[in-house]
Amino acid sequence: MKSDEYTTPQVADIIGVPQRKILSYIERGYVEPSIQSAAGHGSKRLWSRLDIVRCAAIKLLLSFCSVDAVRQVVDFIKDDRMVGIDQVWNVVLINDKPTVVRGSVEPGVNPHEMLSKEWRNRNPATLVISFAGIHAEINTRIN
Repeated sequence: MKSDEYTTPQVADIIGVPQRKILSYIERGYVEPSIQSAAGHGSKRLWSRLDIVRCAAIKLLLSFCSVDAVRQVVDFIKDDRMVGIDQVWNVVLINDKPTVVRGSVEPGVNPHEMLSKEWRNRNPATLVISFAGIHAEINTRIN
């Protein structure tokens, strides 16, 4: 195993969830390991750092919204460009239907500024996901 490959137990430990939770993310179609999928009994799934970022984002989303709402943003999660270190998502829930307002943010800029004041006032249930923070936390836990 290479140093930039991680097993499912390692991923679970890095993001702070039980291994079974990672397996449920796979079963629900939220994520899949990009390096190696399980190919039978005794085989290992191998995950990349971006896969770990995706798992951490799912953990955050599930703390904010329903399983059905998370399913609606899976396409964002699967796109490498959407989970890059410069990305910020403002996830707004309206009747448990998520709207993702995403974009790149320069260092030092408040991610809340991506949404207009009027939008924020009309939609108080907003989760801000700063992928710079997720990447930093993962790097800290790995190194």
